[in-house]
Amino acid sequence: NCLRRVYPRRGRLPRANYHTIVRAPPFRYTGACDGRAPAAPFRIGNGGRQARAGPGEECAAAMEKVAVTDYAFPSLEIEEAILKPLGYAVAGGQCKTAAELTALVADADCVITQFARVDAAVIGAMRRARAIIRYGIGVDNVDLDAAAARGIPVCNIPDYCTDEVADHTLAFILAAARQVVPHTVGIRAGAWRLAVPLAEMRTLRDMTAGIIGFGRIGREVAARLAPFKCRVVVHDPVVPAAEVKKLGGEPMALDALLAASDLVTLHCPSTAATKRIINAETIA
Repeated sequence: NCLRRVYPRRGRLPRANYHTIVRAPPFRYTGACDGRAPAAPFRIGNGGRQARAGPGEECAAAMEKVAVTDYAFPSLEIEEAILKPLGYAVAGGQCKTAAELTALVADADCVITQFARVDAAVIGAMRRARAIIRYGIGVDNVDLDAAAARGIPVCNIPDYCTDEVADHTLAFILAAARQVVPHTVGIRAGAWRLAVPLAEMRTLRDMTAGIIGFGRIGREVAARLAPFKCRVVVHDPVVPAAEVKKLGGEPMALDALLAASDLVTLHCPSTAATKRIINAETIA
């Protein structure tokens, strides 16, 4: 719970959500994210789920060192403000090499990472790690198989920058549909005229937008497209068709979506099944 950051909305500490890869031995902590003591002690375990400590159990901090491998924030003041009162030391780094990573995480009880490559060698160097936390949604920079083999749960921040990514996606869609970049370049060069043929400036109302991956971000993109009155088609093999329809989309197989869409936006996790999903064959 305490290892949360949503950037750039500094200070916002929403409730935690865990993406647990394996069962790990329980560890316990005291306090809450805002510094208040919880109503009763909790322990993390049983596949990453939280459970209240039983009568008579003491709530003791098992983690002594939290290692942050890298971060794009100005400082780790949020992490320190949360963790130091609970007795945890925060060791921050900007690791660029495997040697730097292994030196930092070797004696860490918990590892937080943003973009650093936490591969099998780095995980193998962890002597005490009880959890690996990713600043963000995707966990593709962490070797999940190596972590599972060591019994270390890997957790993510499933709502990290959902609105920011959805907003940016819509910005790209509008820029492409309305040819914003060519016109900006032309105007800066003194060409006060259409930079492209008028037919290439599309209206979203007359377009079909294909969304591949209908999780938090995909759904937010669909919600932002709705006021523009475009047709929204969706491919996500794990989301029920009824749920897609309820949220304003039309469920489709991947091939059908690619054939029907004027634009395609991807919001699926990076897995063996989704890597290079857009390729010479799928866009032929």
